[in-house]
Amino acid sequence: MTCHNCDKVVSMSAVPYVPEVPAEKNVLEEAFENWFNDGKLDFEQGKFEDAAVDFKEALKRVKGVEDSAGKEFEVRKYLAESLEKAEKFAEAAQQYGLLAENCSAGDLKARFQENAGRLRSAAAELADLASSAGEDTFQELAGDERKFVPLYCGDCKRLLNEGVVFGFRRRKVEVLRCFCGFEGRPLTKHDAVYWAAVRAAQGYKSRKELVLKAASQKFPQGRDKVVAGLLAIFLGDFGIHKWYLGERSACFIYLLFCWTFIPWILAFFEAVQYFTMSQVSWNLNYNVDHVLASVPAAAEEEPGPAHEVFSMEITEDPEDMIDDLSGPDYSNHKRD
Repeated sequence: MTCHNCDKVVSMSAVPYVPEVPAEKNVLEEAFENWFNDGKLDFEQGKFEDAAVDFKEALKRVKGVEDSAGKEFEVRKYLAESLEKAEKFAEAAQQYGLLAENCSAGDLKARFQENAGRLRSAAAELADLASSAGEDTFQELAGDERKFVPLYCGDCKRLLNEGVVFGFRRRKVEVLRCFCGFEGRPLTKHDAVYWAAVRAAQGYKSRKELVLKAASQKFPQGRDKVVAGLLAIFLGDFGIHKWYLGERSACFIYLLFCWTFIPWILAFFEAVQYFTMSQVSWNLNYNVDHVLASVPAAAEEEPGPAHEVFSMEITEDPEDMIDDLSGPDYSNHKRD
């Protein structure tokens, strides 16, 4: 315990004494607003665990603000959604249950009750999976688990942070070195966190499959790679192929240097790239709007959990996406 002013050590063992002084109302309101606004900001940025902590702190102070019942309902609703998105299903179900108890509207009350029941089932399912596998038992990695499950030191069983396991996840190295001195392959623990990571990875793989199915088809109304290649060969000096692909600024640069051979040389190599590009890669690069329009129809066939949001963000090379799946349905993509 140190002095808050001069940082001098006061005691190494004594428990600090804090007098019970009731907080002023305006102080509570200010604290409530700060925690609530921080929570909404974290929620918008996708930091759902941090948002849940902020909303819990706001709930502790909600009784000291005006219209405390309405503010509590709003904060608890945000808290339930944050916990749900953070995969903390049991806590989220509890919050939805409290919302249903304090809600008089029929439709809204029914929706909260439905969410609470759905999340209780999800929490029970994860608990059953964890108990059947043995929560306290550490297992060797199987299949491609190294890419997404939490990893632990093989000796001291410490959870390894992502900075340590970055190279191992991407198969750059095959052994890890823990600060305890152990050097070898990490282990994983089949607990609730593990099964949540497995479920998330399965959902990610199914979304990749939907993207590939949508991107593997040809769009008559979209941009064609053969047309782009021919334009690059015959009109590459003027950057017409870039205009066709929607890259207007590049087209103007080609026009500025059209009196040299540089644009045509670049266009020739680009034409070769267009002709050799797979249909999936072409669509994900130049027909994303059409792929986007095709994905929702496919997504309805296999609905995921209600809280999941489908994302079209491409964070890896399309060819790697195809290689990861390597199923018979996608074996001819590169030939296309």
